[in-house]
Amino acid sequence: MQYFVAPENYIRKSTQNRLNVDPDNLCTWGVDYLDKHFGGGIAPRSFNLIACESGKGKTTLVSNMAVQNSMRGKKVAFIRLEGDMYDFADTEKWKIIYDDVYKMSQSEENRFLPDYQSFRLNNIPGIESLEKKAEDELLKRLKNVFLFNKADHKSFSRDTIKDVLKDMKDVYDLIIIDHLHYFETVDERQQYKEQMESVKIINDFVDDIGTPVVLVSHVRKRDSRAARQLLKLEDIQGSSDIFKIAHTVLMMSPYYEEYDNERKLYPTLFYSPKSRYGASTTAMGIKIFDGKSKQYIDGFEEAKQLFIKGEWKIERQSDRPKHIGSNNF
Repeated sequence: MQYFVAPENYIRKSTQNRLNVDPDNLCTWGVDYLDKHFGGGIAPRSFNLIACESGKGKTTLVSNMAVQNSMRGKKVAFIRLEGDMYDFADTEKWKIIYDDVYKMSQSEENRFLPDYQSFRLNNIPGIESLEKKAEDELLKRLKNVFLFNKADHKSFSRDTIKDVLKDMKDVYDLIIIDHLHYFETVDERQQYKEQMESVKIINDFVDDIGTPVVLVSHVRKRDSRAARQLLKLEDIQGSSDIFKIAHTVLMMSPYYEEYDNERKLYPTLFYSPKSRYGASTTAMGIKIFDGKSKQYIDGFEEAKQLFIKGEWKIERQSDRPKHIGSNNF
């Protein structure tokens, strides 16, 4: 039995894999900072783990990722286990309607700007005329997004994931799974073990097929003091080995210092404590999320983690001297 591979075989294969990558044809993260940070987009043959606290933007990020890739002509398999397909459609429709609603609210004496909650509750007068136009635009945007049908295939577990992934072979350009902790557990006593086995199945699929996968995961609950500190790899809920298997780990953390709850503007830190592809593990980006429009505002600010006097500190680009702030990292 041949246990080892001759150098010429793996060297030539590695060269061919690299030459097959078209940098202008990568899948996008859906966020400008992340595409820049990761060298232009989502790496082919990559298994990417996204971790964040509940309610802090994971689903918003991957939903935006699905839509942005669809608009670029990429076929996206979106296994959305949290929420339903109608919530996804309504959220994306609201993003299209929002600009018109904003203009409409500015022309009235009452300048109250409605939000997504008002839209879902059908409590925005005069919006009916905007719905049809938004639906037509939405069909164009979601043309290449295919949602997992939970209604007919409710079971998504360690025992079924292999069959689901098998049907995706050579069909999709990107697979998004939101999220790991909604996988059905066959034996509650073995929950973490089953999650670990599911992650291994996904990793084997990526190695075999090469289609990039983005998997969303929760992090452990933390007390209020810890919640204002950056997440660590060990905070990912479940087996501590989950993050060891992934090629890239992206973490999202609220930047509480500048939260503006009145206007619903929420800065979010993006950083990658693990990257097998060479992305900086100390660099981070600050993106502003607009809670009314349900979208990230264009542009970002760069920052960096520095170890100062025994503690990790966040140094923002705007806080640095100009000769330092002009450097890229």
